[in-house]
Amino acid sequence: MSVYLYSGYLFEYGPLAVFLFFWIITAVIVYVSLRKLMNRVARILLSILLSFIFAVLLVANLYPLGLIILYLAYIIIYRFGKKKS
Repeated sequence: MSVYLYSGYLFEYGPLAVFLFFWIITAVIVYVSLRKLMNRVARILLSILLSFIFAVLLVANLYPLGLIILYLAYIIIYRFGKKKS
């Protein structure tokens, strides 16, 4: 599997460890970046969903598609998800 081409000790543990690692890291990044746009529950659910999709695509070695999906999701969220103040 070409995921093992990345360096680091984490990748010796297999695809599940890679999947969980990137799922958690991406969820935190998405959650923090959306803090001014949405309420807490929506941020948590959206960060779990987007990071899950990204982690699945990364483990399946389709991470460019995952980056495109994250980018399009951010465009949609920033365009239509702003709080009215």
